[in-house]
Amino acid sequence: MERIRERLRKLKHSREPLSPPPLPCLPDERPRPLTAAPCAPAATANSLFFQRVPPEIRRRILVAAFGDRTLHLDVRLEHPLRKTRASGKHGINSRPPRHANVQLFQHDLRDSKQPREWTWWSSVCHRTFPSWNYYLPPPGCWRFEDPANDTCRRASGGAVHYCESYPGTMPSKCFIGILPWLLACRQAYIEGIDVLYATNRLHIAHAGILINLPRLLTPDRLHMIRDVELLWSLCLSPSGADREWTTGVEEDRFRDVNDRLVLLSHIPRALPNLQYLHLSLTDAKWAWKPILDLCGQELYDATETILRCIDTMVLVQLVQLRECRISLPTTLYMTRKQMEKNEDIIWARKATNELEALWRTIDLTATSTQPPAERRNNIEGYWILHGEQEMENPMITEVW
Repeated sequence: MERIRERLRKLKHSREPLSPPPLPCLPDERPRPLTAAPCAPAATANSLFFQRVPPEIRRRILVAAFGDRTLHLDVRLEHPLRKTRASGKHGINSRPPRHANVQLFQHDLRDSKQPREWTWWSSVCHRTFPSWNYYLPPPGCWRFEDPANDTCRRASGGAVHYCESYPGTMPSKCFIGILPWLLACRQAYIEGIDVLYATNRLHIAHAGILINLPRLLTPDRLHMIRDVELLWSLCLSPSGADREWTTGVEEDRFRDVNDRLVLLSHIPRALPNLQYLHLSLTDAKWAWKPILDLCGQELYDATETILRCIDTMVLVQLVQLRECRISLPTTLYMTRKQMEKNEDIIWARKATNELEALWRTIDLTATSTQPPAERRNNIEGYWILHGEQEMENPMITEVW
């Protein structure tokens, strides 16, 4: 009888959910430096590439090979893959190819009996066609180019037909492919790592990743980052992705809208040399559910509170910023346009049209401190774009 009780007790504990493992953070004390020291000229004396090709030409080659792209930087808590990879109806081999092998994150391919673990995932962003991928002039942000409309991370929603428009073979074309170059030699690493972080635009899907970014990357890497597009949930939505990421990771700091606005101060702390920022706010329907039905002055004032926090961050804290775009969900953007211009959203669009946008000039008197004059010369305002689509208008028309 005692053996049966002991087995039942072990079975009960085995079914209890395990606490999530800690983030894969950098150790406080490292056995060796992660940043390679500059190598002596004699180290590359026999290399024709480093001896005969001038540094500026080498950099242009590396930028063409590994730079000027939008890259996903993501870490997620997932169960490990099943060990038996059958090719039957529910096996991995039977799944249609998706962007960057993202179909491997489908739940039925994961072993739920095993504890979850943090998994790094990165890829080139293929949410748009090559000619529309990035760096459009303001306010140019194509509807599917907004960070909130990205589908690269979805296990069943990656746009394969967009991937096919890029040169190369799948799934290798969906990855940056810089690791072999970084491992070639020390000089290749030094030149390649700068191109990787300084010339690419990073897509970060969760506020929690950015807040913990100083624990995941070295300060040298953080100072290299220039361009970022960031999804920022205004609350912990019941739907889940942001809640799942923050499970067991300082979850108390992610509660309500005010806390989320305070956490905006982590952006300049983590990325001090940021020059381009596209901040897409999401989950407004869960953040202000009691007042969303009013859609009047209350909602406009709530949006203005958010924008004033962003004004202070852009004008005072992000000293190097040159361009900023803020995407608002449909509810917030539509209310703001109605209050400011007495106009509704223009739902009909053409393939050559730019997305809905409003210009906001930063009010210097609204900031808490008066910044120096040289800081005010960098940026005087930013574009407010129509971002996450919380509702679909039945009158939407596609004009091609």
